[in-house]
Amino acid sequence: METIENELIVTKFSNSEVFNEIFEDIIDESSANPRPAKRIRTSILTGARWTEELLNGSDVRFREVARMEKNVFGELVEVLGGIGLHSTRGVAVQEQVLIFLYVVGHHASNRDAQERFQHSGDTISLHFQRVRTVLVSLSYQEIKLSSFLGTHPQIQNNRKYFPYFKDCIGAIDGTHIPVIVTKHDRPDAWRNRKGFMSTNVLAACSFDLLFLYILPGYEGTAHDAHVLAEAMQRDFKIPRGKYYLGDAGYGLAGDILVPYRRVRYHLKEWDRANRNPENALELFNLRHSSLRNHIERIFGVLKSRFPILSTPQAFAIKDQIRLVRALCGLHNFIRTHSANPDDELRRYEERADDDEHAMRFLPESDLETRLPDNAYVQALAMLCGQTTCDDCELS
Repeated sequence: METIENELIVTKFSNSEVFNEIFEDIIDESSANPRPAKRIRTSILTGARWTEELLNGSDVRFREVARMEKNVFGELVEVLGGIGLHSTRGVAVQEQVLIFLYVVGHHASNRDAQERFQHSGDTISLHFQRVRTVLVSLSYQEIKLSSFLGTHPQIQNNRKYFPYFKDCIGAIDGTHIPVIVTKHDRPDAWRNRKGFMSTNVLAACSFDLLFLYILPGYEGTAHDAHVLAEAMQRDFKIPRGKYYLGDAGYGLAGDILVPYRRVRYHLKEWDRANRNPENALELFNLRHSSLRNHIERIFGVLKSRFPILSTPQAFAIKDQIRLVRALCGLHNFIRTHSANPDDELRRYEERADDDEHAMRFLPESDLETRLPDNAYVQALAMLCGQTTCDDCELS
């Protein structure tokens, strides 16, 4: 009833000069004395206090939240501060970095981060973008082609790989990262053969599980071989006499060694079949797969550590691509600065579910000793690239 009466009063006096003068006075007064915005996030556990609590608390708890050890976090904050990240009036560098790690490491939404750090949505977005920007800069220092041209210890110290893969310096592959694109970004070009929008990311890694090269940004429809060809025209250089291991999606070339086609290859296939190689081609593919498996492992660890890469994000496509590069560089930083890199890696391998984990279920017994006749020696000779090899027979 009161509302109806008010409406009648407004209607009655809306055309009068008195009403207009009163209304203008109200508007002027409200403009001159605006009401202060009411703060929503008022928890006593602010982002700064939560950051301090984590740093002074359990190592395990910190690792679960930040996806890295405390000493690595401290070094990361120091390095990022040296390349342009600085504290603002209300948010220190440590808290800025933790905001970023919280979002990418727990796939947290902006609203989740607001509640956790007691900041507005704009503040969360601002510091997420700032940290991502400096991490992209850091990635160009962390991800670089190796200048080491010798034989990697993991090959030299393993009789299954040495001397057959002595000139191999790493493995390459592509992985699809889900993205969101607008109608102006040609959506059909980003839809991959599995039916979802993605960017095809080319990566090369070492046998230390470090990214040596990363090229994100190609549409989901782009073939792996096409992306590799583009990378080679740009800055992906392979030293003469060396090569990378690739899957059957790449063509056989002097610097990319691929497996035999139409022959059992993936480790999951061996695991399901529960049998040993029966000829030289199968033995070659088994060894090739187990060594190339490093690139599958590094993708699995990357997506397990940073779940944000497993679902599309509502960023501009350029920002989504920058995030991929930033997280690959961050992976390298964590691995090279960790006190126990292998233990740290295994924590995320246990969570991932990819080809690399079929390898751990393969029997540890000698899979190659039951080859018929002289096929075992023949297979070793093929790995050496020779027709005969008397020195390859193992006792």
